[in-house]
Amino acid sequence: MDIRLELIPLIALIIGGLALFLYGITSISSELKVLADGDRFRRIISRATSNRVKSCAIGTGFTALIQSSGGTYALSIGLVKAGALEYKNAIAIVIGANLGTCITSFLISIPGISQFMPIVAFIAAFVMMVVHNRKAQQWSKIAFSLSLIFFGIWLMEFFIKNGVAKEQWFSDLMVFLNNYPWLGLLFGTAVTLVLQSCSAVIGVVQGVFAAAIVSGSPLTLFGILPIVIGSNIGAMIPSILSAFGGNAMGKRVALVNGFMKVTAGLLFMGLLYAVAPFLNSLSATEYTAKLQIALFHLIFNLTSVVIFLPLVRPMAWASEKIFPDKSGVGKKIGFKELDPKVIKTFPATGIALAKDLSDKMFGYVLTMFKKLDVYYKKGYNEDLKTYILELERATDNIDRHLADFLLNAETGDLSRRDLRRHGRIMRGIKDIERIGDYGQSLLTFYTNIYEKKNKFDEDQLKEINNAHKMALDLITKTLDVYENSDKSLALKVIKQRRDYNKKLDDYQEAYFKRTSSKKGETNNYISLIYVDILNSYERVYSHCANIAKLYNNDKDIDRYSKDDKTKFTNMSMRY
Repeated sequence: MDIRLELIPLIALIIGGLALFLYGITSISSELKVLADGDRFRRIISRATSNRVKSCAIGTGFTALIQSSGGTYALSIGLVKAGALEYKNAIAIVIGANLGTCITSFLISIPGISQFMPIVAFIAAFVMMVVHNRKAQQWSKIAFSLSLIFFGIWLMEFFIKNGVAKEQWFSDLMVFLNNYPWLGLLFGTAVTLVLQSCSAVIGVVQGVFAAAIVSGSPLTLFGILPIVIGSNIGAMIPSILSAFGGNAMGKRVALVNGFMKVTAGLLFMGLLYAVAPFLNSLSATEYTAKLQIALFHLIFNLTSVVIFLPLVRPMAWASEKIFPDKSGVGKKIGFKELDPKVIKTFPATGIALAKDLSDKMFGYVLTMFKKLDVYYKKGYNEDLKTYILELERATDNIDRHLADFLLNAETGDLSRRDLRRHGRIMRGIKDIERIGDYGQSLLTFYTNIYEKKNKFDEDQLKEINNAHKMALDLITKTLDVYENSDKSLALKVIKQRRDYNKKLDDYQEAYFKRTSSKKGETNNYISLIYVDILNSYERVYSHCANIAKLYNNDKDIDRYSKDDKTKFTNMSMRY
């Protein structure tokens, strides 16, 4: 291959056009992901996937919107792990996602659209510099990225057809592609693996094929289409590579996607040979050449939908057998872990999933205190004790998992509302986890009383019972505040915490008077446990108020001085 020195600037400009095109594809995908991120799209996907056809349609539409099949894969895996989507429907979404990548190639096929793109780029750049509204900035970046896609393709086409395509080595390369379609398949696979974008490779193929047709090159559809097939196969390789060492769900989706792409690729390569004379005889113009590539890409993925959508159930079953979930999560009281890829790619959606899981965590804590009520009233029960400890262990695990998960969020892409939600969850789960810790402490106190065969007196039992009722009431209301962001109820919780703490003060004052009048008759161990129990309930109320303060506040409410809070400490020291 002899490349003349004067062609080097042209080749550099072609590479520059490719760089603009790739940057445009990557940038528009990132911006559209941010635009599509959030509760609304997550709920649409999780609720509108009641069957395979709907799931496939959702996958197609969402991928067409964000221009990233990989993003759709990550989101669907995350929703499955969060329990918001059935695995078989996630496979249908993946099938649809492959179809959704076809829109870019059709946009590139629109005749004459490239000549308007520099104007679009100028307007978008001007808006980005002048207008500081968040939505205006987002849409301007999308328009600017779109203009780069078309301008990059135009640059490549122009300099290929007016320079490189006139060279003998270029014509020889086109003949080589016609004679060795399997190498074209491997080339398309390898380039897509490097560029990490099927849409980008097909866009480049459209530009090269159009330029080759205009320059009179011998390249035909039989020679160029294997590259398109290879690009579809190459698009699934990153998901397979990322699945190694990952979770079982990611491996399953990668396996199914790889099976579908390779099977469809081999089928279509066989069909290309069967219709090779027809493909070689087809003529094309600069614009119809692009359209032919776009139509083949659509037919390839549409055929995959027709073939594999009815096979969702057996493919799901086979992949689950090959990659069983050995983590053991959820066998007793557990949770489905959230995929960190979701919050990295779709931070607002990840935050919404984290909120759902933290709601579940708070529900575990409420269940703990309901079971504690039974435990201390009915006496020691090993099964009930084990169940309460499992609930507490689950809250600890969720707390650690959510903290790690939320740290993966790209907070720079979040709106103020989502930033507040992120902060509330990070702070809220710590208080929720602490309430669970005090629940475990109460369980230990009640168990110790039983094991030492000690008993509370009638007044102590009544006061402990009332303290527990107040805890249940406050935890229930605080959970409602946390789930629904109820500001008015948050204020009530904060005020009630003050009232309940006053009642605890009254109990400890009354207890002090009783013990003072019974010198030498008081069981110091029972007294110490009793004071520790009241202190634990006081801390539970405090953590409930902390959570409520995430949504509302009244600075005049918290009027306890340090002296008030030392009453429990003084009682503990007394005994």
